[in-house]
Formats: sequence, structure tokens, C-alpha cells
Amino acid sequence: MMSREALDKKLQLLEMNTSVQTAISKAVARSLFRTTNEPKENYAYLSVDDNLTNHIGIEYIDLGCKFFLIEDYPTSSYCFTKGAECLESIHTFEEDTVMFRKYYGLIASMAFYAGFQYSRAFVIIKKFEEDTPLASLISLFIKRNFDELTDIVENMVVGHEFEESGLIESDDINRSIEKIFEINIAKSLYCFVQYFYTGDENLLSKAKEKLDTLLSIAETERLVALWWVVRLLVIILDGFRQSSLWTLVGNYHDVHSPDSLARKYVLSLIYRNPPITELFISQRAALPQIFNPDTKGTVVSIPTSSGKTRIAELAILDSLIRNPEGKILYIAPFRSLAYEIENSLGTLFATAQVRVSHLYGGSLFTSLDVEELSDAHVVIATPEKTKAIFRCQKDFFQSLSFVVMDEGHLLGGDNRQIGNEIFYEELKYYLKDYSCKYLLLSAVLPNTSEMS
Repeated sequence: MMSREALDKKLQLLEMNTSVQTAISKAVARSLFRTTNEPKENYAYLSVDDNLTNHIGIEYIDLGCKFFLIEDYPTSSYCFTKGAECLESIHTFEEDTVMFRKYYGLIASMAFYAGFQYSRAFVIIKKFEEDTPLASLISLFIKRNFDELTDIVENMVVGHEFEESGLIESDDINRSIEKIFEINIAKSLYCFVQYFYTGDENLLSKAKEKLDTLLSIAETERLVALWWVVRLLVIILDGFRQSSLWTLVGNYHDVHSPDSLARKYVLSLIYRNPPITELFISQRAALPQIFNPDTKGTVVSIPTSSGKTRIAELAILDSLIRNPEGKILYIAPFRSLAYEIENSLGTLFATAQVRVSHLYGGSLFTSLDVEELSDAHVVIATPEKTKAIFRCQKDFFQSLSFVVMDEGHLLGGDNRQIGNEIFYEELKYYLKDYSCKYLLLSAVLPNTSEMS
């Protein structure tokens, strides 16, 4: 294993090498021109060396593996992502000239996944048709098509094609070796999938044992193509152990008792279509803050589609577990967003018998609202509706244990935004004597420290 100093130096040399970075820039630029259907004559001046860019991509992915082994996950993710982007830029299109296009497409997708870029892994794998059984298995895993993957693996296990005696006695040694890798990788992926549904750590240990054995065989026999696939699968397995919902939620709450709210929440996500099995890096970074019982409030500002709503879900879960009798208020600035949040949270928490209610009617307050406030665990309302509750049903706020303020950047000079800020300040002042926590969410907040 290379030392940390040697790895840093190797990465620095790659990053500072003008020829390397120019080759990457040219390949990415050409890929963008192709994606936008730009006429070829408009980018004919780009002399892209596909083979060099391919080699650079593999170099970055190799560094990603090595940084992962020393547990420098941010640098590892950076290297995986940059290497995958290199391979993606020169293998996405049919006219690309580098051999083994589909194989490198598979490697790029696996590298994105190993770098915790799950959405990008999903997008790129769909660009390549699988032409081997092994590629098909991994593709199904990355696409989250667990039902089909499970059916294929179970048929492989009970079929005669992969019986050990037949593989040993076969005259075609190379094909027998391929089948040994196929069946063992299939069984490893099967363990992954079963872990998703059960949270049983022993299944990951079994998968790791199989993959480590295959990695040793591939290295001894110099099976380079298979070695890369297995090496990345080992990284994916280790990364999944860190980023899975079972691990991350289980660090703070009981996910193993059948009736625990945390377990029901995790299972609700896993049984969605497509299933949610891991958290993004941005979501994981927020967990120590939102799960800390001593934290009064948290400001989270991350880009759109980075997982703000999931962070809110996790914070709501934590509040429900720590204070089952407490109420939760989710303030959404627009009715359309309130509907969306109601559907998302209502579906997610339905199996846990957590009642989510959206209060309609603008600034009016009715007897129906009184009933909804009494029955619901989680109340979703616009700022106008929340102000109406504050005027007419102040006792409700004494039962609050948690408040979410979505689109928290909507503070400013116009009347509505000034009204929001005044109300938030009034709400904070009123709740300061109660054990109520806050979460403010935004995609574009530039001054999170100041707001915090």
C-alpha cells in the first residue's frame, strides 16, 4: 500500500500536469458538442487523444481506490468522479474509437457509484447495453432493479450450468473461470440486496469474503478486466456499509426491533420504487447536527436535488422518536410545495402510523383545522396558515417539539418576505421557553453562518 505522502504527490502531479488536464478538457468539450448535436465541423479543431484520456481515467480511478483504503473518502470520491468523467467523455457515443467501449462504460458507472455519485452511476449505465452476463448483473444492481436481479441469481444457483463439478471438469478453462466469477459475483450482489431488506450485517460479511477471494484469484491469474470489476465491487460494498440507511440511522436509533419507528422508516424507503438504500454525502454530513439532542437548531443549504427533503424526514423521525407526544410543524411557503410534502411524508410514515396533515385555506382558521391539529403528529402549513393558527390556537405551539422552515431564504424587502421574517422571530420568541428544535432548509442561501 502506498503511503499518504506518495498518494498526495501522485495526485498533485496529475492535477498539475498541463498535458493531462488539456487532454481531459478536450475530451469533455468534444462530448458536450456531441451531446448538443453540434455540427462536426464546428469542433473539428479538437484533436482528442481517446487512448490517452482513457488511460488518465483509469489512473484517477486507481487513485480513488487507494485513497479509499486509507479512509480519505472526500479525496477518493473526487478521484473516482474525475476518472469516471474521463471514461464517460470518450465512451458514451457509438463513434468513439477506443476498444471495449461497453466494458469501460461499466467501469465508469461503477466508479461513479464507488464515489457516492449514485444518480450519475444510474444515468451512465443506461447508455450502455450489457453484452455479458456479468455486466448485466451489475447493471441491474446499479439500476436498482432488485427483483429481476434476484430472479436471475436464484435461477443461476439452482441451474446446472454453474455446478462446481461441471466447472472443474470442463475442457474450456477460460470459460469455467468466467463462470466461477459470474456465480460468485451474483451471490455477492444477492447478499447486497438481501441486506437492503433486512439490515443483517452478516450478509455483507459473506459478500466481502467472496469478493476478496475473487480479487486474489484475478490478481494471481492476471485477469485484469475481471480484477477491475471485482476491485470496484469491493469498494462499493465497503462504501455501502458506511452510507446505508441501516448503518447511518442505526448509529442513532434502534433499527433492529421489529416495531421500532426507525426500522419502519428505513423499510418504507427501501420498499419504494425505485428503492432508496443509501444517503448522499450532503445528507450524511447533516446527520450529526440534526440527530444531536443538544442542538437547538440547524440551517441546511444545499443545491436542489441534493436531498433537503430527506434531511427533513430524518430530523422529523428523530423528533418523533425522542418525543412521541410532541407535535411537528412543517412550514412550506407555497401551497404546491405543501401538497408535495404532504404526499411524500404521508406515504413514508403511513406504515408507522404517523399521521401527516396539510392545513388548507390560506389565512382562515376553522373548526376542521382544530380537529386536524389535535389528531395529526406532523402538520404542514403555509406561513399564512401558521399565523392563523398562532392567532386562534396558541396552545398548539406549546406542544411543538420540532419546526421545519422550508425555502428559508425567502426573507427580504417585499411585504410577504418581511411578514415571514417577523413571524419567524415571533415564533422563536414564543417557543424559547419550550424544548422545540428548528430546521431551516434552502437551496440558495448564501449566508448560512449568519442565518445560523
